[in-house]
Amino acid sequence: MTEELKKNGIIPDVENDFKVELSLKVVYNGKEIDGSELTPSATSAQPELKIEGAPSANAVYTIAFVDPDAPSRADPKFRNWRHWIVVNVPGDIDISKGTVLTPYIGPGPPPGTGLHRYTFWVYRQKGAIEAKLDNEPAARRSFDLRAFAKEHDLVGPLGASFFVAQHQQ
Repeated sequence: MTEELKKNGIIPDVENDFKVELSLKVVYNGKEIDGSELTPSATSAQPELKIEGAPSANAVYTIAFVDPDAPSRADPKFRNWRHWIVVNVPGDIDISKGTVLTPYIGPGPPPGTGLHRYTFWVYRQKGAIEAKLDNEPAARRSFDLRAFAKEHDLVGPLGASFFVAQHQQ
């Protein structure tokens, strides 16, 4: 997956190069994403997540979903638009057991902005995270994922996945 992330410029736009330790499977409507193009309507509902290769069922994870191309890839002045952040996710990756810091909002690329890269990241936590994030639309833009990971002493990223989408008429 890291080669695809590099080929699509996600590394280094969102995160630095990393060693993949986990396989993050993101499934929308029964279809696993793999860098393919999807429509915003196909991704409007929260996806199912699966992680393979987790080192421990007792581990706790953070899942992040961001758009580095806000408002466009040519002008990413609001990189990374925060679509979803869930912390304290148990090793079985049952998102419903985690703490939602940012509720899921599906992609909504503006007209005329071309393809956006939508990226999912998984990090291992060293302990529980007690945090709050402002989820007003203006506060979701320009999210510094690297700084968030550093502030909360997250390990990783350990795995990632992505898809691309553009404005849908």
